[in-house]
Amino acid sequence: MESQPKASFLAQIDKKLLSEFKGIRRGTVTFLNPYSYLVARKNPQYLDSIDYIAIDGSLLAKFLTFTLRKVDRLSFDFTSMANQVFSSLENSGGSIYFVGSTNSSIKIFIRKIAHMYPDLRIVGYRDGYFSDQNEMALCIDDIIHKNVDVVIAGMGTGLQEQFLSLLKTEGWPGAGYTCGGFIHQIASTSNARYYPDWVNNYGLRWAYRIYDEPKLIKRYLVDYGTFLPVFIWDAICYKLKS
Repeated sequence: MESQPKASFLAQIDKKLLSEFKGIRRGTVTFLNPYSYLVARKNPQYLDSIDYIAIDGSLLAKFLTFTLRKVDRLSFDFTSMANQVFSSLENSGGSIYFVGSTNSSIKIFIRKIAHMYPDLRIVGYRDGYFSDQNEMALCIDDIIHKNVDVVIAGMGTGLQEQFLSLLKTEGWPGAGYTCGGFIHQIASTSNARYYPDWVNNYGLRWAYRIYDEPKLIKRYLVDYGTFLPVFIWDAICYKLKS
């Protein structure tokens, strides 16, 4: 399996685990599913500066409930947390900034979100492809200068966590959420709700994503197959050490 057990990785998750939805006013939240679990396991530094870890994936939520404690599935999309965050900001008058996806997709996304939440104060947005560190620094400066309350970052596992960590390092005091492919998903659908109700109700989000994005079949069939023995190994090591 591996020469060095990863008990410390489950311990890191345990310390930061967000087991149910709680609106935060300060700090950063990222989301793990079986695929991003494997990525972050190989690169645990991605989570070092993250304040809270939520579980986006019913399978991983069930495994962690068995291993650690009761965990609800949480995701930054319209099946879970996104509506609460946007509605709360509308009511409070707080500001929000989006970073992620391609330039064309985020423009479509912003138009849809502005239509759905007309009182939401969107004070800035841009795509997630920075040409260099200077361009990223300019974006961070813009967020800090505008005193943004909430930042949503959808740049892929690793990059989005690093971006929010840099914001914290520069003294930004707001609440940050990673969102994975949420921006692209909303931009690509006609009704601004990516998952049909029946898909969400029956827990078939993974199957729908393969249908909508066939390139993800490797992730679900290969990477998710790899996840199971790796997690079992981690859980055994964690239990033995704790």
